[in-house]
Amino acid sequence: MMKLYTWPTSPFGAKVKAVIGALDLWNKFEIKLYHPWQDDHELRALNPLNKIPVLILEDGSALYDSPVICEYLNDFQHGDLIPTERKFDILRIQALCDGILDAGVGMRYEHTIRPTHLRSQDWSHRQEMAISEGLKALSKENFSTSIDLGIISTVITLLYIKLRQSHLYENAPDNLKNLVITWEKNPIFEKAQPIDNLPLPSNLLTLKQ
Repeated sequence: MMKLYTWPTSPFGAKVKAVIGALDLWNKFEIKLYHPWQDDHELRALNPLNKIPVLILEDGSALYDSPVICEYLNDFQHGDLIPTERKFDILRIQALCDGILDAGVGMRYEHTIRPTHLRSQDWSHRQEMAISEGLKALSKENFSTSIDLGIISTVITLLYIKLRQSHLYENAPDNLKNLVITWEKNPIFEKAQPIDNLPLPSNLLTLKQ
């Protein structure tokens, strides 16, 4: 049994969970709910960067971060989520989505965890621009009509932006929002999408002061 360290709102963990669903691997997985800001050292022992997701293989070894985990699972299951003829187009889409998510997660931490007097409007604006321009570039990609890692990365990215930066989602190109409409009710994404359903670890409350 493999173990995935993640958190319900983590878009990177959600991407991995969508890959697990697309490859029909849920029966081989245990989900370990873990917030990267928890006040203990369990995650640091698995990933020195203290980030999620982390995949623990059956031999106890760890894989991170999400692109590595997704490619490993696709190879493990002999999947077709990264077809050879489109490999670098799909990996480019994933990289663009991960950059958008880095900005989105950074904004979330800036606005909820960093003490108010230390917050930077200029920095937040830079992240908003990265999201907006990233979505414009993403809208120009050629997406498959069947599930692949490009579709998974894009839909999960849009669902996270919809959850955390809804004003930027509303201004996203229509073809991206139509992609969400097409895929979000698919069981793969219904089970994997980022969702805000757990309280934050108690030590985070003190960091807000």
